[in-house]
Amino acid sequence: DLAPVYERAHALIESIDRRVRPRAFLHAALLQVNVLATMGQEDEALTELLPLAEQCARIGLIRPVLDAGPAVSRLARRLRTHLLGRADAAAYTGLNEYLDELEKQPT
Repeated sequence: DLAPVYERAHALIESIDRRVRPRAFLHAALLQVNVLATMGQEDEALTELLPLAEQCARIGLIRPVLDAGPAVSRLARRLRTHLLGRADAAAYTGLNEYLDELEKQPT
């Protein structure tokens, strides 16, 4: 049962001030995405991953997403498809180049 692991990851996120420690927040949030994906909650994990990937794209970080674990790496490669059905897909236009670069990287 991974529910306690999810709760601990969520508590970690809540304890981090994202303005003061943005990287720590990013890594904790990616941990939570990994737990969600491992629990089989891939739709929720994709929804949580989207703004994190957009943040990484904005500041040019590839490795945190790939290093967050195989489940996160696999989900990141599905983000483009996930965006297609979203009403707010236009808000993530800068994400396509990032996803292209992400797909070129070894996992």
